[in-house]
Amino acid sequence: MPEFIWDSDPEQAAKVDEEIKKTGNGRDTQPLEPLKILDFTTLQGKEVPQRRELVPDWVPWGRVTGLFGAGGEGKTTITQQLMTAAALKKHWLGRSVFPVKSLGVFCEDDPDELHKRQADINRLYECEFSDLGNMRAVPRLGKDNFLMVFARNDGQNSRHFGVRSLKRRATSGLNFYPSTPSQTLTGEIITTPGRSALSCKWG
Repeated sequence: MPEFIWDSDPEQAAKVDEEIKKTGNGRDTQPLEPLKILDFTTLQGKEVPQRRELVPDWVPWGRVTGLFGAGGEGKTTITQQLMTAAALKKHWLGRSVFPVKSLGVFCEDDPDELHKRQADINRLYECEFSDLGNMRAVPRLGKDNFLMVFARNDGQNSRHFGVRSLKRRATSGLNFYPSTPSQTLTGEIITTPGRSALSCKWG
């Protein structure tokens, strides 16, 4: 097998693909996706694409964004503020926010805590609960909140919350999905379409 070929030679690429299939790890059930090589010379004269972002310079679209810090520093609060800003088409931490629907998965909060925190946020944004039609929350305090599990030896996956939610990703009407993981991970996860750590069906 040649050490390197250009993908512009389909005949050679097909031969390499066949060789890869024969020398797999013995457990792959699907053919490996061939590498797509970018030839920079083909970009000459093309318009440079603009980066799409939920929050300019901070939260890119189609990527997972992590927000980390010590416990009690306010990560969940500012994440809930981001949801509010996106619902109201207002700024967040002094930055513009692309207006979208959102659903927050709060693994360390119950409905009462979310209610009290949102009341404080509403005072900050000078809004009412009736203004928040584009945001939803899933309180998960005390629940099974595994985001990922490995298959058992029989090849079957355990049916945890995160696994079920990921399977609903394709039918989701949401635009970004903040989640607060369990106490084993101190941080928040913000995901947008294209790269989803966790999602749920809504609408």
